[in-house]
Amino acid sequence: MSIYIIGAKKGLGKYLTENIKSIPINRNNFNLIKNSNKNVFIICANNKNKYPDYNQIYDFYSDNILLIQKLLKLRHKQIIYMSSIEVYNSDNQFEKSNIICETHNPYALCKIISENLIINKTKKFTILRMCALLGKYSNNVISRTLLNGLDKTTLSKKSIFNYILYEDILLLIKKLIKDQKTGVLNVVSKKNISLEQAINLTNKKIKFGKYKYITHKIDNNKINRYTNLFNKTSKQNLIKFINDNMKIKNSKIKKLKWNHWGIINIWKKRLLHL
Repeated sequence: MSIYIIGAKKGLGKYLTENIKSIPINRNNFNLIKNSNKNVFIICANNKNKYPDYNQIYDFYSDNILLIQKLLKLRHKQIIYMSSIEVYNSDNQFEKSNIICETHNPYALCKIISENLIINKTKKFTILRMCALLGKYSNNVISRTLLNGLDKTTLSKKSIFNYILYEDILLLIKKLIKDQKTGVLNVVSKKNISLEQAINLTNKKIKFGKYKYITHKIDNNKINRYTNLFNKTSKQNLIKFINDNMKIKNSKIKKLKWNHWGIINIWKKRLLHL
């Protein structure tokens, strides 16, 4: 079995590449994929522009829909596709809900098209409709506030999000490959949280904007019947993410202090021998 992680340069794809024995694939080395029925494709790739302008449309199409079409032409054992809960446009949605395409959200529309291409071209698929991610390479407001000192955002403090952890997705994917599990799964925590509450957990202060982003309440009963990894709230996941990063930060500070005093002691010893 050969595992290929498509979109391995950044974000979740980069993290999975570091933690799963696999071959990282990006747009420049697509030719490395061998046409074998033992292939497992983990598709993390997507275009960075959620709302592309006229000049960005082709790259947006190429990085999403065209990529899926190329992969579907290759033999495979399993395709695991990272989709999004943005495909839903109302509360209490579950995997079999009849999704209505909203053309004002090109990102969601692209995910819906990609999902349909996969569903109609192969039976060996697992589609993961995921929410906001917390992990080593995540790039949302929480991550940037905590790790990069972000002090303002265009988002309203009343914005609503749902958060899950990189590490839980990693464990889920390993289980999916082992079990050869197929189908569509909502990969979300059991409770949403406001952006204001989430930021307060970081003990940081930021200036909020006016745009109110709403994550709908999404049913996660199906994933919880399969694994208990996501039987946690967004708040619990945030606290773990924050605590883990504080431990890493404190460890780096201790190391810097040790290096600082270590260098001083070395020079002291050298001076004593002069």
